[in-house]
Amino acid sequence: MVVDHHRLDRVREVLVLCDGLVRPLGYDNTHSDKSRDIRVHRVVLAAMAPCFRAKFHSSAGMEGAEDEKDDLPVLLSNYDWPTTSAVVRYAYTGKLELSSETVVPQLHAADFYQVDLATEAVLDFIVENMSADDCLVVHDAALPLQSGRGEMAARRALDFARAHFCLLYTSPSPRD
Repeated sequence: MVVDHHRLDRVREVLVLCDGLVRPLGYDNTHSDKSRDIRVHRVVLAAMAPCFRAKFHSSAGMEGAEDEKDDLPVLLSNYDWPTTSAVVRYAYTGKLELSSETVVPQLHAADFYQVDLATEAVLDFIVENMSADDCLVVHDAALPLQSGRGEMAARRALDFARAHFCLLYTSPSPRD
Protein backbone atom coordinates (compact mmCIF):
# COMPACT_ATOMS: atom_id res chain seq x y z
CA MET A 1 0.00 0.00 0.00
CA VAL A 2 1.33 3.44 -0.93
CA VAL A 3 0.48 6.35 1.35
CA ASP A 4 -0.10 9.74 -0.26
CA HIS A 5 1.73 11.91 2.27
CA HIS A 6 0.51 15.13 0.72
CA ARG A 7 -3.08 14.02 1.23
CA LEU A 8 -2.28 13.25 4.86
CA ASP A 9 -0.85 16.75 5.32
CA ARG A 10 -3.91 18.23 3.61
CA VAL A 11 -6.15 16.44 6.12
CA ARG A 12 -4.17 18.12 8.90
CA GLU A 13 -4.31 21.53 7.23
CA VAL A 14 -8.11 21.44 6.97
CA LEU A 15 -8.27 20.27 10.61
CA VAL A 16 -10.00 16.94 9.97
CA LEU A 17 -9.86 14.64 13.02
CA CYS A 18 -7.01 16.58 14.67
CA ASP A 19 -6.70 15.55 18.29
CA GLY A 20 -3.81 17.63 19.58
CA LEU A 21 -2.06 20.98 19.37
CA VAL A 22 1.62 21.88 19.18
CA ARG A 23 2.31 25.35 20.52
CA PRO A 24 5.57 26.92 19.26
CA LEU A 25 7.53 29.55 21.10
CA GLY A 26 6.26 33.04 20.37
CA TYR A 27 8.24 36.15 19.54
CA ASP A 28 8.56 36.82 23.27
CA ASN A 29 9.99 33.32 23.93
CA THR A 30 6.85 32.24 25.77
CA HIS A 31 3.97 30.00 24.78
CA SER A 32 1.35 32.73 25.22
CA ASP A 33 0.51 33.19 21.50
CA LYS A 34 -2.18 30.57 20.91
CA SER A 35 -2.87 31.93 17.43
CA ARG A 36 0.22 30.06 16.17
CA ASP A 37 -0.94 26.66 17.46
CA ILE A 38 -0.47 23.83 14.98
CA ARG A 39 -3.23 21.23 14.98
CA VAL A 40 -1.96 17.67 14.69
CA HIS A 41 -2.93 14.05 14.85
CA ARG A 42 -1.08 12.75 17.88
CA VAL A 43 -0.72 9.28 16.35
CA VAL A 44 1.18 10.72 13.36
CA LEU A 45 3.73 12.54 15.55
CA ALA A 46 3.97 9.58 17.93
CA ALA A 47 4.67 7.23 15.02
CA MET A 48 7.39 9.53 13.72
CA ALA A 49 9.45 9.99 16.87
CA PRO A 50 9.75 8.40 20.32
CA CYS A 51 10.03 11.84 21.90
CA PHE A 52 6.55 12.83 20.69
CA ARG A 53 5.17 9.44 21.71
CA ALA A 54 6.50 9.92 25.25
CA LYS A 55 5.29 13.50 25.51
CA PHE A 56 1.77 12.72 24.31
CA HIS A 57 1.60 9.56 26.45
CA SER A 58 2.51 11.36 29.67
CA SER A 59 1.82 14.84 30.91
CA ALA A 60 5.50 15.86 30.59
CA GLY A 61 5.83 18.71 28.12
CA MET A 62 2.08 19.26 28.01
CA GLU A 63 0.52 22.58 28.99
CA GLY A 64 -1.91 21.90 31.79
CA ALA A 65 -3.79 19.07 30.20
CA GLU A 66 -5.88 20.68 27.52
CA ASP A 67 -6.48 23.84 25.57
CA GLU A 68 -9.35 25.71 27.20
CA LYS A 69 -11.18 26.44 23.94
CA ASP A 70 -10.88 23.14 22.10
CA ASP A 71 -10.26 20.62 24.90
CA LEU A 72 -7.25 19.32 22.97
CA PRO A 73 -3.96 18.24 24.55
CA VAL A 74 -1.26 20.87 23.97
CA LEU A 75 2.39 19.96 23.41
CA LEU A 76 4.75 22.86 24.09
CA SER A 77 7.49 23.17 21.50
CA ASN A 78 10.97 24.46 22.32
CA TYR A 79 11.24 26.12 18.90
CA ASP A 80 9.71 29.01 16.99
CA TRP A 81 6.80 28.63 14.57
CA PRO A 82 8.79 28.15 11.31
CA THR A 83 10.97 25.44 12.86
CA THR A 84 8.13 23.68 14.68
CA SER A 85 5.96 23.82 11.57
CA ALA A 86 8.76 22.27 9.49
CA VAL A 87 9.11 19.33 11.91
CA VAL A 88 5.34 18.77 11.94
CA ARG A 89 5.15 18.98 8.14
CA TYR A 90 8.00 16.43 7.95
CA ALA A 91 5.91 14.03 10.04
CA TYR A 92 3.13 14.26 7.46
CA THR A 93 5.12 14.48 4.21
CA GLY A 94 8.58 13.06 4.85
CA LYS A 95 10.05 16.20 3.28
CA LEU A 96 11.96 19.19 4.59
CA GLU A 97 12.37 22.56 2.94
CA LEU A 98 15.91 23.56 3.81
CA SER A 99 17.74 26.80 3.23
CA SER A 100 20.82 28.39 4.72
CA GLU A 101 18.56 30.36 7.10
CA THR A 102 16.53 27.39 8.36
CA VAL A 103 19.03 24.55 8.37
CA VAL A 104 20.58 24.99 11.83
CA PRO A 105 17.29 25.42 13.75
CA GLN A 106 15.77 22.46 11.87
CA LEU A 107 18.83 20.36 12.64
CA HIS A 108 18.56 21.08 16.36
CA ALA A 109 14.78 20.52 16.41
CA ALA A 110 15.03 17.22 14.52
CA ASP A 111 17.76 16.06 16.88
CA PHE A 112 15.90 17.25 20.00
CA TYR A 113 12.67 15.51 18.99
CA GLN A 114 14.65 12.38 17.95
CA VAL A 115 13.44 12.45 14.35
CA ASP A 116 16.43 10.48 13.11
CA LEU A 117 15.63 10.48 9.38
CA ALA A 118 15.10 14.26 9.42
CA THR A 119 18.36 14.73 11.35
CA GLU A 120 20.18 12.65 8.75
CA ALA A 121 18.57 14.56 5.87
CA VAL A 122 19.56 17.92 7.37
CA LEU A 123 23.13 16.74 8.05
CA ASP A 124 23.41 15.48 4.46
CA PHE A 125 22.19 18.86 3.20
CA ILE A 126 24.68 20.68 5.41
CA VAL A 127 27.65 18.55 4.36
CA GLU A 128 26.73 18.74 0.66
CA ASN A 129 26.29 22.52 0.75
CA MET A 130 29.16 23.42 3.07
CA SER A 131 31.20 26.44 2.08
CA ALA A 132 34.15 28.35 3.43
CA ASP A 133 31.69 30.92 4.79
CA ASP A 134 29.84 28.48 7.01
CA CYS A 135 32.06 25.47 7.73
CA LEU A 136 32.82 26.61 11.28
CA VAL A 137 29.12 27.31 11.91
CA VAL A 138 28.41 23.76 10.71
CA HIS A 139 31.08 22.45 13.08
CA ASP A 140 29.58 24.29 16.06
CA ALA A 141 25.99 23.30 15.14
CA ALA A 142 26.82 19.61 14.72
CA LEU A 143 28.92 19.08 17.86
CA PRO A 144 26.12 19.06 20.47
CA LEU A 145 23.89 16.64 18.53
CA GLN A 146 22.81 13.48 20.27
CA SER A 147 23.26 11.34 17.18
CA GLY A 148 26.62 9.90 16.16
CA ARG A 149 26.18 11.58 12.79
CA GLY A 150 26.72 14.94 14.50
CA GLU A 151 30.31 13.98 15.25
CA MET A 152 30.80 12.92 11.64
CA ALA A 153 29.41 16.23 10.33
CA ALA A 154 31.57 18.21 12.78
CA ARG A 155 34.65 16.25 11.68
CA ARG A 156 33.82 16.86 7.99
CA ALA A 157 33.39 20.58 8.70
CA LEU A 158 36.76 20.72 10.46
CA ASP A 159 38.42 18.82 7.58
CA PHE A 160 36.81 21.26 5.16
CA ALA A 161 38.20 24.20 7.15
CA ARG A 162 41.66 22.65 7.24
CA ALA A 163 41.61 22.06 3.48
CA HIS A 164 40.37 25.56 2.64
CA PHE A 165 42.28 27.48 5.25
CA CYS A 166 45.55 25.56 5.12
CA LEU A 167 47.65 28.72 5.48
CA LEU A 168 46.08 29.37 8.89
CA TYR A 169 46.95 25.86 10.02
CA THR A 170 50.52 25.90 8.74
CA SER A 171 51.54 29.45 9.66
CA PRO A 172 53.19 30.08 13.01
CA SER A 173 51.05 31.45 15.79
CA PRO A 174 51.00 35.25 16.05
CA ARG A 175 52.39 34.88 19.56
CA ASP A 176 55.50 33.02 18.34
